[in-house]
Amino acid sequence: MATTADLVLLHAPSLYDYRRRATLWGPISDLVPSTPVFDMYPLGFSTMTAHLEKAGFRTRIVNLAARMVRSERFDVERKIRGLRGRVFGIDLHWLAHAQGALEIASLVKRHHPDAPVVFGGFSSSYFHDELIRYPQVDYVLRGDSTEEPLRLLVELLTAADAAAGVDADQLAAIPNLTWQNGSGKVRSNPLTEVPTSLDHLEMDYRHLVRAVVRDLDFLDYVPFSHWIDYPAMAALTVRGCRFNCAHCGGSATSSRLLSGRSAPAYRSPERLAQDMRRMYDVSRGPAFLLGDIRQAGMDHARRFLRAIQPYPGQGMLEVFEPIDAGFAQELAEALPNFVIEFSPESHDPVVREALNKRFSNEEIEQTIEVCLAAGCRRFDLFFLSGLPKQTPESVLATVDYCAGLLERFGDGRLIPFIGPLAPFLDPSSPIFENPEKY
Repeated sequence: MATTADLVLLHAPSLYDYRRRATLWGPISDLVPSTPVFDMYPLGFSTMTAHLEKAGFRTRIVNLAARMVRSERFDVERKIRGLRGRVFGIDLHWLAHAQGALEIASLVKRHHPDAPVVFGGFSSSYFHDELIRYPQVDYVLRGDSTEEPLRLLVELLTAADAAAGVDADQLAAIPNLTWQNGSGKVRSNPLTEVPTSLDHLEMDYRHLVRAVVRDLDFLDYVPFSHWIDYPAMAALTVRGCRFNCAHCGGSATSSRLLSGRSAPAYRSPERLAQDMRRMYDVSRGPAFLLGDIRQAGMDHARRFLRAIQPYPGQGMLEVFEPIDAGFAQELAEALPNFVIEFSPESHDPVVREALNKRFSNEEIEQTIEVCLAAGCRRFDLFFLSGLPKQTPESVLATVDYCAGLLERFGDGRLIPFIGPLAPFLDPSSPIFENPEKY
């Protein structure tokens, strides 16, 4: 008989029954590693399970979406029925998962009616008051740092007497929690779990390797369906952001609304370098640094580069602003196989200005030039359609602009992408909050 986990985290497909009905997805996931099923679970699954395992709880991850993509014969309901868990957690992070997450929650309730179901993620945080009214949702944890609130909740739920129920006063003491009392009244506890540093987190994935061995089920834990072929891993540099891009659900405005953040929280450079080295030991795949390492200042960025130098694997870096030749060379010395991901979103300065991206085309081109000259292995350049101030003619002009860049930087390392702002506007983004302005 399988051992019962204290917490089972489930990642749902964007649309639960996509295999049973004709679905015209459209270009909704062309700019992200996952399929239109959005089969990549959030990085928080790793940090939450690490936090709970360290506290003595047994956890399990089941990436249902990835299992469904990998096999048409994978029986979701049978899998859920066979799981043994005291508490089930489901992410509703990006809004694309709304239908899938709620359908999976219904299946959990059908086969485990006494097990509490907890939702979390950006979209859960934004729509927490609506979500908690669904019969298949018992609790919602809000914000970007729910590791400790989740530990408190799991501790309370697994210790509660089934007959007596969960103590309301104890629920009321858990930060960031939305719940319903015995009379059905919705309670939203204060959003007070907002760490100012990320150094308390474990982010090197070693506990997941141990969990795979323990549970003898590698496929449940894969971060996305084709991870076996492309074993990329993510390193978290920051929660929150000092930039305020109008279309972004991770912007400064969004961080304030969803997580109560007045300022970003950073991972120390030395710990970040340690994370990357341990990831390399696990997978030998690319390490993707989430967030521009310069956000906390150039001293912070250079401390990281000194700590990681020389890194044998491939480091993929997001940059939110242009790069000069000096910093490009510093990147090359510390991360000889570095890849850059830069998102101007439009070639048109008027469109970029509407998004709060204030740099010129000359700076974009200089960034490409100095990075390639420094030995950048690949330079991914991202553009979008459907933006404020953008016209059909402007979108086509972006395509022409990309053609010119490919002619100028024609050795195959520059890879421009263009896709729609889809499938939804991010809830809490400045555009979502103030559509008339945009």
